[in-house]
Amino acid sequence: MKTKNFAFIFARKRSKRLKNKNLKKLNGKSLFMHSVETAKKIREISKIFVSTDDLKIKQEAKKNNCIIIDRPKKLATAESPEWKSWKHAINFAIEKFGDNFNFISIPPTSPLRHPNDIKKCIKAINRNYDIVITLRKSNLDPYFNMVMKSKEKILTFKKFTNEYMLRKNSYNIYSITTVAFVSKPIFILNNKNYFQGKVKGIVIPEQRAVDIDTKFDFDTAKAIIKRNIK
Repeated sequence: MKTKNFAFIFARKRSKRLKNKNLKKLNGKSLFMHSVETAKKIREISKIFVSTDDLKIKQEAKKNNCIIIDRPKKLATAESPEWKSWKHAINFAIEKFGDNFNFISIPPTSPLRHPNDIKKCIKAINRNYDIVITLRKSNLDPYFNMVMKSKEKILTFKKFTNEYMLRKNSYNIYSITTVAFVSKPIFILNNKNYFQGKVKGIVIPEQRAVDIDTKFDFDTAKAIIKRNIK
């Protein structure tokens, strides 16, 4: 039996840094609706689920023929790991439709993604990976120019040597993006994070990988859209 592809959009009511983030409009559409419309453009996706505790999002999702998953309050806080919400949504989908599907998370925070970015992830998950995540090339190196500040001093992650400096450009550094996450349901149900399995990374161009968490991120996305419309 051919494996189906189910899209899941997780959009809780509250947001810590940017108020009402998932309902905030970008280019005339809420961030949440950007995810819904992207999912609709991908013919490989047969069902769209929306996990939320927000009444407005539920109403808008129903209008767009999405399947609503009532997100429990304990899974709708800033402290609740997204992974637990994934498990909750997967169990809901399995109960209704069985377990023969790929789990595809399309977060509202990356509205500049292209449908082809997600299609690449869907293709990759069928090549014996447990989970496929999206990446962008990072201009920061955790072993070179990232530090953690305490009350009394600056702590670096690594003691640098001349040998390290010579080897600095011998590998690539990437940041995880929220463009898409694709996995087999059984992997998520049986594990606690991405790196407990065989992980594939799909690199996304920086201009499509803006992850909206703050007003600055939102303004950056607006500027990119304005530039591309011209």
